[in-house]
Amino acid sequence: MKKVVTLMMVLAGVFLEIFTQIDKISAAQVKKGSNSNVLIVYFSKSGINYEGYRKTGNTEVVANDIQKATGGDMYEIVPSKPYSQTSYKAVEKRATAEQNRNARPAIKGSMPDVSKYKTVFIGSPIWYNEYPMPVRTFMDKVNLNGKTLVPFATDSGSGMGDQPQQLKRQYPKAKIRKGFSVEGADVSKASTQTNVNKWVKSLGYAK
Repeated sequence: MKKVVTLMMVLAGVFLEIFTQIDKISAAQVKKGSNSNVLIVYFSKSGINYEGYRKTGNTEVVANDIQKATGGDMYEIVPSKPYSQTSYKAVEKRATAEQNRNARPAIKGSMPDVSKYKTVFIGSPIWYNEYPMPVRTFMDKVNLNGKTLVPFATDSGSGMGDQPQQLKRQYPKAKIRKGFSVEGADVSKASTQTNVNKWVKSLGYAK
């Protein structure tokens, strides 16, 4: 009997260590800010895009602007299989195939623990008038119902596309706030940070 109890205690310790390590991995993927009520989730495509080469993806630039304005934590959606950095045609071909299949590409690492966040900003480039499919993978895996959701996007002239409507369909019990979009060619302009600050302030999230 003592051996059984000892074995159970050992197994309990092993499982506890496993879950602790999983929590650490999840936490490590979230870049901490000063505002623990806000999480900024984004997918961004660096390398070649429709405007040329970008060392830092356009949406990541805007996500960083939002982080500066809100102080929120950050989580990047990173596909397990990266999109091409050098061929825009290859990116288009893959994105079109994923769109046509309604695919859900795998994401690196674990999903973030969103339980403590009241507000989640969620952004990406506009592909085919909606979220790229890696974002749809995230949305299927993470329940954001009951939270306040704020969409943001980078585009080539299309504005927000169907993203706000997609959030409403995916999370019918969430509150959707006014989104923000900017053309990719303008993300590095000083006016974009100014506009982000005004938008964030209008929503009541300025730190």
